[in-house]
Amino acid sequence: MTRMVLKSRVGADGVLQLNIPVGAGEANREVQVTIESEPTPMSAVGGKDGRKHCRSDLLSARTR
Repeated sequence: MTRMVLKSRVGADGVLQLNIPVGAGEANREVQVTIESEPTPMSAVGGKDGRKHCRSDLLSARTR
């Protein structure tokens, strides 16, 4: 079986629903499912001081 990476969203009810057709040739095989959260983008996370990082913050940090 070919490795697949899927992205999905947990519903408002807290349930993740997946329906993944893999083909009749893969019927009756056991599979392993790993669930992990997507990393939060830097732009959505405040820095140590609570400020949101922006491009100018990153550029000034590089020139120090």
